[in-house]
Amino acid sequence: MGPSRLPVDRRWGIVSVTVLFQIASLGVTLNSFTFFVETWSKEFHAPISELTATFTVMNFVLLFILPSVGRFCDRFSVRGLVAIGVLCTAAMHVAVGMVTGAWQLIALYAVLLPICVSLNGTIPAQTLVARWFDKGRGFAMGLSAFGVQLAGVIFPPIVVAMLPLVGWRGTWWIFAGAITLVVLPICWGVIRDWPKAKVLADGAVEARPQAPPLSARQILSHRNIWIVAGTFLAVQIPLQAVSINLAPLLTSRHVGGQAAAGIAALSSVCAIAAKLAAGYVSDRLGNRLPLVVSAAAVAVGLLVLAYAADFTTLAVGYALIGASGAQWTLLASTTGAEFAPSTFGRAFGILSTFTPLCAIGPVALATLQEHTGTYGPGILILAALSAVGAVVALLYRQPRSPAV
Repeated sequence: MGPSRLPVDRRWGIVSVTVLFQIASLGVTLNSFTFFVETWSKEFHAPISELTATFTVMNFVLLFILPSVGRFCDRFSVRGLVAIGVLCTAAMHVAVGMVTGAWQLIALYAVLLPICVSLNGTIPAQTLVARWFDKGRGFAMGLSAFGVQLAGVIFPPIVVAMLPLVGWRGTWWIFAGAITLVVLPICWGVIRDWPKAKVLADGAVEARPQAPPLSARQILSHRNIWIVAGTFLAVQIPLQAVSINLAPLLTSRHVGGQAAAGIAALSSVCAIAAKLAAGYVSDRLGNRLPLVVSAAAVAVGLLVLAYAADFTTLAVGYALIGASGAQWTLLASTTGAEFAPSTFGRAFGILSTFTPLCAIGPVALATLQEHTGTYGPGILILAALSAVGAVVALLYRQPRSPAV
């Protein structure tokens, strides 16, 4: 039996589109949220802690949605699910541009945005990659996962530049148009569900073998899934806390809007590099090393941030925190190593259910700052949490053979 051939152009085209639809769902709604929050606080007469609570509500809803999305990806066309998500994302942008009070904003982030980020998020993206890739899967997953951080590189400077020109409402509406007219046609035209056969060297077609899917109880019986979830939470709770509070945190350190956007972009660039590096290393050395190193780097970055008093030190702290991006690649890579493609969607959906718990970070940090008048103590607590995550990651055991 000769080596299999896959349509290479189609594979990498699909990876590119997974980046595109993740950018569309996250770029303004999440990655640029911090640049709207102070304006909303003044206009809607709401404290920042109340506005950041939108993420708590959104993530609470995601707890119930994500497992179903994983099952849907295993049962239905991912192409169709992504298209629905893109349409919902465009509707979300239109609706946010029309809000007149904080409660409306919270309602949209609780009802509509969870649909957007689940159907245009990591579960369908990584399910497509797991279906189309065998060798080099970790690196491909890293490329797909950097869509989350690429949005953080591209959008903050654009949003900050657009706000004084078209206002915050106009900014949301312009992106709504771009998502509808550009993103939707590209996703529909490029995405195909994974090939059900592979072409052999002699031209014959062989059916792709399918392992029977596992139940939720069988998936949760795997020791590694709990270790990966624990490490992920210990890193992502601090990341979301300092990312959503980035603008007010940097304002308290006398850093202006454009400089803050630059730091946000730098952190996202580092996260992209961490995702790609984690995928490369996981393909060659397994997942344990990048799990430990990324968690430890975030802990160090938070320590630097806690005591930083100038722009350069703040930038160094946020750059190190960008190592958290590796965790998104590893969340998918460890799932792909542990489970067969026929179970990947459900398993990754279950594992992703832990991610909404990270929403406690932004509210906790903002609330602690409002009571103490400083971000320092809260950031130190988050640093300790990430250090614990690095210790937990040491317990991970690479499966002896890849899932088939």
